[in-house]
Amino acid sequence: MKNHLFAFILCAFALGIVAQMYFSWSNNGLYFLPIILFCILIFVYKNTAIFINTLLIFFFSFGIALKFHADNQLKIIEEPITETAYLVSVERSFKSSEKYKKYQAKIIYPDHFSSYQILVYLPKDTINYHPNDQLIVYGKLLPLPKKLNPYQFDYGTFLANKGISAQFFAKFSTLRKEGKGFYNAVSKSKIHLLEQLKKHHFSTEAIGLIGAMLLGTHSELDQEIYQSYVNSGVVHILAISGLHVMMLFGTLMWLTKSFLHLSHGKAIRILFCLLFIWLYAFYVELRPPVFRASLMITLFYFATLLKRKPYIFHTLALSAFVILIVRPNDLFDIGFRLSFSAVFFIVWLNDITMKWVRRGSFISQSFKGLLTTSTAAQLGTMPFASLYFNQFSWLFLFGNIVLIPAAYLMMILGLLSILLVGIDFVPTFIVEVNNFFINTINTYIGWLATWDKLVWRNLYISPFTSFLLIVALVCLRFVFVQQSKIALIVLLIALTGNLSHRLVDIYRKDKINELIVYQHYRESTISVKKRNNLVVFSTAFADSSQWKKFIIEPYANHQRIKNIYYLDWATNFRLEDIQKNDQEIIVGSSTLSWQKLNDLAIHSADYYLIRNNQEMGENLDQLTSKKIVADGSNLANVLDNIEVELIKNKNEPIWNTARDGYFRLGF
Repeated sequence: MKNHLFAFILCAFALGIVAQMYFSWSNNGLYFLPIILFCILIFVYKNTAIFINTLLIFFFSFGIALKFHADNQLKIIEEPITETAYLVSVERSFKSSEKYKKYQAKIIYPDHFSSYQILVYLPKDTINYHPNDQLIVYGKLLPLPKKLNPYQFDYGTFLANKGISAQFFAKFSTLRKEGKGFYNAVSKSKIHLLEQLKKHHFSTEAIGLIGAMLLGTHSELDQEIYQSYVNSGVVHILAISGLHVMMLFGTLMWLTKSFLHLSHGKAIRILFCLLFIWLYAFYVELRPPVFRASLMITLFYFATLLKRKPYIFHTLALSAFVILIVRPNDLFDIGFRLSFSAVFFIVWLNDITMKWVRRGSFISQSFKGLLTTSTAAQLGTMPFASLYFNQFSWLFLFGNIVLIPAAYLMMILGLLSILLVGIDFVPTFIVEVNNFFINTINTYIGWLATWDKLVWRNLYISPFTSFLLIVALVCLRFVFVQQSKIALIVLLIALTGNLSHRLVDIYRKDKINELIVYQHYRESTISVKKRNNLVVFSTAFADSSQWKKFIIEPYANHQRIKNIYYLDWATNFRLEDIQKNDQEIIVGSSTLSWQKLNDLAIHSADYYLIRNNQEMGENLDQLTSKKIVADGSNLANVLDNIEVELIKNKNEPIWNTARDGYFRLGF
């Protein structure tokens, strides 16, 4: 433990943050617990065993207190606020959707909402705004979106972890005061550079990649190209990451070799390159992977300047520790986990293949090094990537072998192009080389992405399976490098446990038969699961791709569905104990009906579905003995009126999917 104390400290600190998230302790005494433990540390520092144990407990409690403080600072809007005008200051931009531009902004006025962070949605045709711009916006403050359908991404929690209190769909917006400051200038410069690239006839593909790889903007990136990179397992190339920072730092170190001839040249060279790296990190808004890489490089080379042997795991742990102290909620960010797991396993698994990599010529060593590094990074991120994105691509080897060297050349060409457009002088051959090279790479990736059989889609692994995979990967080093029998046993237990858990999970879910009424805005969508088959009935086939991806697929993946059948809402259907017509569906011994209330057949139904703002009239008394469900096809004010009348006759509110989430009926 002494040799890896900082890693244990980081683990204790992270566990404290996780514990506070799950248990949500709310006693202000949590602030005093680390202080008390710190005082104890002062008295027991001579006793090594007690000191180390107390130190770990101290950092565990420190993680709890820090997460508690972060949650206390966030004020969540629980109910919609009446429409009014707000004065807000733009903090930063979010990735745009098909309909909206999105900005994180701080409310300045009204005073009672001052300092609240909100996510502002503006129409796509709105002009671009920049950090510190002050806007007058008119609209309604809304609570963060809830997770309303089974196993879907919890966007509300994601926004809360970013410090956002509410969302705001602006009906009107205008610029009150143009912003100033570093980030305002940075944001404007990025747009100016993209416009200059267009002016000098760089291709759309070239502009998209240069913007994504060097400026951190995805506004010009073609979605089809982006999806090709995803399917090929090389999407990390399109996001500014530690890889880009290392490439940039390596280039700077090569360009400043002449500094070594100066007095204290080594120190001057390192400090100059570090200064440039940090300027770039701030330019791309200190994105977590960039911040992590910049901090790691800084710590590594500071140790070198101090003539201390740098230890990469301590550097990695210290980087994570610093980030989590500043932003404890980053621990729950998938980008943070992917970034650190990739670097950790690249280093951790390096010793297994080191002897093999170092044999042969320089070219052979470089090729094998690239191969093993790519494999280690992909294996290291697989437990998290498969857990969150339900996909794993075996094309990463073919992609990375070409893309990583190509990315270095694209970055050099991109930097040169940005410098030249900055002075408004770009030779034609530079434009042509950029366009040709990037088009060639995109063509290769597009071709690679057609190898569909090597992409595992709709892949489901549970958090427990993900944990077992991480344990197995950690054991690999002990097994192959140290020939540890204990590690081999743990590895076999992890792999066996993984397989056993999967088989039990498949068996258990195969026994589940259920009907789900989904929350689908302005539409009606239900599904019936029978063993590993899913039948979906919906009114929304005019725009099916989006809702299938975000509503149905998360449920199908989690329930390990093999076959999905999509049918129109009006379709009559019959299979074993499932019967459906245009007025009701019968599953097992239960009936869900949406017939008109004056129909005598309604009396035999156990559940009633309100849809399409159905008029109830004087027939509400027919529903007094039934469970009432209302789906997303209804208007909120119509349901409110119906619910008031229902409660007069029956002391039970409607199950409103827009408020209460999906409705499940097992059979």
